[in-house]
Amino acid sequence: MVDSGEGLTTCAYSGPASVRVTVDTLPQAFRRWQDAEEERGQNTAGWKVDPAAQPQQIDGLGLGAYWVASERTLYATDGARLVTVTVGRARDPRAVARTATQLSLGRVVEPP
Repeated sequence: MVDSGEGLTTCAYSGPASVRVTVDTLPQAFRRWQDAEEERGQNTAGWKVDPAAQPQQIDGLGLGAYWVASERTLYATDGARLVTVTVGRARDPRAVARTATQLSLGRVVEPP
């Protein structure tokens, strides 16, 4: 564990891949995730210049998840927690981020 405070825990792993995972259990996790996803999706000025900055929806991971390739970061929620996984190095950063997110959520949560 790198850091832990009220409602936030950050862990880091370094080996064949390097990964930083933050789990946020502060109130209204799902609403905050939805707001951030919507704002990022509306920011076309940013990803017109850098298409890798456009969020890519990830199906079957929590109640909602998206990958931002330019940041090598996956954002997900199970409704009660926000999980942010940033991959520093890996052969397949998106796959590493997905696996770390599944582990952080404890299980894959299917939408109702």
